[in-house]
Amino acid sequence: MAKSLGEIAELLKHTKFKRKWFGGVDEEDVWEKLGRLQAEYSELIEENDRKHDASVDQLKERAASLEGQLQKQGESPRPSAATPGAYARLPVDGTGGPRHGRG
Repeated sequence: MAKSLGEIAELLKHTKFKRKWFGGVDEEDVWEKLGRLQAEYSELIEENDRKHDASVDQLKERAASLEGQLQKQGESPRPSAATPGAYARLPVDGTGGPRHGRG
């Protein structure tokens, strides 16, 4: 199994197809190799999904732990109305705000 998109790209770069006698390539060989390539992509996607799910679970556990610690200390784990924008989001382009980019 390929461990990255780079490995799949290398695999594809070095893929050779059987030739036909009168030009072109053997269609069965092409479909077989495309099937293997699709399987590599599928395995890589599944592995990345598992890693992502594990990371999300770890972050949720950490957040729950921190909220529990705050509650034990008598502090609210959620921002009050006096702290607007505590969870403000960055622009979608990820520039970090108006000080970056073209503005």
